[in-house]
Amino acid sequence: MKSNIFLHFITGCFMFLIVGNLQAKPLSSTEAINFADTKGKELIQTFQEENLKKRYQILDEMIMEHIDVDYISRFVIGKYWRTMTDEQKLAYKDIFTRYGLALYKTLPLEYAKNIDYKIMSATSDNNYTNVLANIKFSVGTDPVEVGVTFRLHKVNEKITYEI
Repeated sequence: MKSNIFLHFITGCFMFLIVGNLQAKPLSSTEAINFADTKGKELIQTFQEENLKKRYQILDEMIMEHIDVDYISRFVIGKYWRTMTDEQKLAYKDIFTRYGLALYKTLPLEYAKNIDYKIMSATSDNNYTNVLANIKFSVGTDPVEVGVTFRLHKVNEKITYEI
């Protein structure tokens, strides 16, 4: 059960870099691998931070830097977005953002000291570059290996993730 929670946490960490599809452009394989590797190292370094308050502050900043709350909140609410007033939309986006930032903090981070990853491949597909990463961590004495695929693209010259 804990390994499933941790898997969701890792997936969520990669998801925190989601942005909408407007003007999306693919990256070269080399650029995608370098970007994914850099962000992976940043996450692992952040997981190692002993001060929990500082760790969450860094993770919050990383999430808010790369997440498109407008796009995700519209996606989550679906067809009802069009029926909401502007005031309701603003209130919903605020609640959605606070909930998203609070949600990952309920997940255990004790596995973070035993985690490693490797970027396996990157291939272009229309407006995206698909990246496959292999994540390894230990649950007790049992090693766990998980493959995670995510898509990178550029939106207004900013590289972003999608899972």
